[in-house]
Amino acid sequence: MARTYRARNVKERVQQTVAWCREHSPTALPVVVRWQPSLPCRSYAETTRDSRRFYVTLSFSRLRGSWVLANDTVLHEWAHCATWLDHRPGHPPEFWAEYGRLYALWCDGDGADEAKLYPIRRVRIR
Repeated sequence: MARTYRARNVKERVQQTVAWCREHSPTALPVVVRWQPSLPCRSYAETTRDSRRFYVTLSFSRLRGSWVLANDTVLHEWAHCATWLDHRPGHPPEFWAEYGRLYALWCDGDGADEAKLYPIRRVRIR
């Protein structure tokens, strides 16, 4: 049986979810995930890009209380990264297809359990 890693907080669990997404949904550019205390307009997350990488910014104040919501938000933002081929953000049909595929793999394909196989860099939350 493979070793699993137990996340102690939402930031550690998101690390595992991101590692799982990297394996199951390739992107055209590298993805950098970062946390902010909060985001404008009470958003949960936002995805931006430049010519070299995607940036997924997560709102700690909005996501700290729910691991499920944090994981779902990562899947949503990752689908943006996987389908954003030009500088036109949004929710085109390709986005919904990829998000649905990721969500089905996560929920029905044991993705949530598979993610626990990825090592964690320990993060303390204050």
